[in-house]
Amino acid sequence: MLVLDSGNALVRKKGWSQKPDAAELARRKARADLVLRFLVNEQAHALNLGPQDLMLGLRLIRKLVAQTHAPVISSNILNRHGKRVFPAGSLVTIDGVTIGLVGATWLSRSEKLKPSANVKLANPDETVPKAVADLKAKGATLFILLAAMDVGRARNIMNKVPEIALSVVSGRGGWLFRPQKADHGYIIGTPPGGKYIGVAELHIVGNDLHFQDLSQVTFLKTRIAGMLGTWKRYEDRAKTAKGPTHRRYERRAQSLRRAVLNMLKSLRKAAAGHVTGSYLLSSVLPLGVSLKDESTVKAMVDQVKKTYKIDDLHSRRRVFPNALRKRNIRRISKSRIHRLKGASHLRHPIRRLKPHR
Repeated sequence: MLVLDSGNALVRKKGWSQKPDAAELARRKARADLVLRFLVNEQAHALNLGPQDLMLGLRLIRKLVAQTHAPVISSNILNRHGKRVFPAGSLVTIDGVTIGLVGATWLSRSEKLKPSANVKLANPDETVPKAVADLKAKGATLFILLAAMDVGRARNIMNKVPEIALSVVSGRGGWLFRPQKADHGYIIGTPPGGKYIGVAELHIVGNDLHFQDLSQVTFLKTRIAGMLGTWKRYEDRAKTAKGPTHRRYERRAQSLRRAVLNMLKSLRKAAAGHVTGSYLLSSVLPLGVSLKDESTVKAMVDQVKKTYKIDDLHSRRRVFPNALRKRNIRRISKSRIHRLKGASHLRHPIRRLKPHR
């Protein structure tokens, strides 16, 4: 089993402050340290850095990587002198197959690197082919790209480097519940937010490294199984209900019946392709268990808190005392509204405030 992270795991960008105080800096450092220690504890084979991770600054990142011995790879992250900071890739052998792992990072249109980060990014269109060639000379037969970039940019790189069979894209706006096809491989990823985990199974038959995607078949089977159970419950309730309730459950059962029939047609069409060789099964699973409940993670959290002398690892969003939120407007008393009249600093106008009834 390969444990990989394609980037943007160290920083929680929501609530990021450009002028943090000492406590906020300690929380950022502790969070990044905790994530790296957790991935090392889970025996991750390779980690890539994303644009959000680089917001910490190259100096701090290198210090944390050295302390945790995290297997960070990147083919195009350079220091201010133009020298590569981390290994471009690494080799892993699993079940007799030598896999070459390559990391690459690129900015989207809305992202910029701070000058204080002391980081430069080389063109991944030039660095990735060179890293793949080096790993191929060392005996790698299957190549996986850890891409902290947009799906379109990752697809362009895969089209230029046909040796790459799989590209793992970090969650940045796209909801890749099923693999996307490139010219010679597939692009997989997880939704943003850190609430999902991606699972990909590569079944290699002989020496065939051209995979056939069967993820849609698995996805449709799972959906159909769930909808059949709901359809049966609606039919059972319609038999015992009377009047408007009976008609409501009957309409729901008919609607689900039509949806199941349409999905069965799609399933027959997807399964029509005969499996002749190696194939790919990819799925996205929601995290049902909080990591804080795990004993191993809890011990690591306590250790990080003790090391950095902080009580909370999450960044705190600055709250303005006079700013009113929409959801609390109706709870304001009538006397409070009279006292606030004439205040120009309110986010919402006075005329929208209504007394609580």
